[in-house]
Amino acid sequence: MALTGAPSGTHPAELRMNSAVEGGAVVIALNPVNAAGSSSTVTTAKTYDQLIVYDGFIQVLKSISEPDVILAQADIGGNLITTTNKTYTLDTIGAFGVFGTSLFEKRVNGNTLLTITLLGTITGETYPATINLGSIQTIGGGPVTKSLGNVDGTNGKSFTNIRKLDSGLDITYDNWLVYDGYINIYQTSVSLANTICHGDIGSN
Repeated sequence: MALTGAPSGTHPAELRMNSAVEGGAVVIALNPVNAAGSSSTVTTAKTYDQLIVYDGFIQVLKSISEPDVILAQADIGGNLITTTNKTYTLDTIGAFGVFGTSLFEKRVNGNTLLTITLLGTITGETYPATINLGSIQTIGGGPVTKSLGNVDGTNGKSFTNIRKLDSGLDITYDNWLVYDGYINIYQTSVSLANTICHGDIGSN
């Protein structure tokens, strides 16, 4: 492992389970990144073949005394992002002026990284987001099938790794391409009256 631009000193490094967006428990404590910005670890905890498909990510921290400061992190193995992706438009509702896109990206393991990017959001605010069944023309609004990460009003971004629907049903990237659904962005709580931005996805 090699880092550029890291502050002086040594920096703890870890292999963790799940994707970087989700976070996860430490699986292997790696040797710290040294003052030259490099780290090398020999491990018998997992084989090479296991690691190249592993559902995990590597994280480098600033120091032992500052474990909450993340210097760098990257998905590995099955969580690597492929070049396969699909973007959908999110349109504003009424006079709210919030609009943007939703980007579905396929991981090597078939899971999905969903990135929402909005313009017109307010710094310091957070906006709930969901995937709902049906289309934006659904009378009364379709039920929520997947709760997404809140959109950060400061940068207009939301990141969600998707493995399952809220019901526990497995869902892959390929399923989303034909999914009968739409995305809602809400001003405050998750309710139809608070919807400020939306857009159809999948088969819609």
